[in-house]
Amino acid sequence: KYVFVPYDTLQFSMPYSNVSHFPLRNNSILREAYDAVLTITVASELLSFNEAFTAAKRSQEVTLPVQAEQVNPLFGTIYNSIYLLARSIHNARKAGMQLSGSNLAYFTKNTSFNGFNQKVQVDASREVKTNYVILDSDSRSSQLYQAYFVDLKAGELRFAGRSIHFPGGSPPKADSLCWFDENGICTGGTRPF
Repeated sequence: KYVFVPYDTLQFSMPYSNVSHFPLRNNSILREAYDAVLTITVASELLSFNEAFTAAKRSQEVTLPVQAEQVNPLFGTIYNSIYLLARSIHNARKAGMQLSGSNLAYFTKNTSFNGFNQKVQVDASREVKTNYVILDSDSRSSQLYQAYFVDLKAGELRFAGRSIHFPGGSPPKADSLCWFDENGICTGGTRPF
């Protein structure tokens, strides 16, 4: 009857490529409930988080004695932030400028790089334009899959090759009479309270 769309506000890429999520693995009730959830998270465009972490360990860029599954994906965001700061320091020094906050901020404009496991682009307004994905699941699997790709730079939503699986086989009916009411739950166009 409803579709839930949580937004991942932590700004990191949740592992989703070829990852079996333990809570969904052996719990059919949870899988059925999660079937009505679409998750929006940062895209893993180059490698999945687990693949990127394994590659960083192999190249000795990371020397932690743990597996990728034991590391919080926030690690990738911290990695990208430090890389962007180091790059700004390098460019400010190369330009012969003093290392001040405003100069470092200036050198983050109009830059892009391959981050830990996603592309990072910073526009002229210093806004980070990282791509997102909309993830879905079905009541049979413990894995999430990409349904749509959100390209913030182009302002486009693109089909990722696998349709959204709605419980019951079809999307819930549109309830336009209460779409914009932040305090109400839509039920047939009227609020229950």
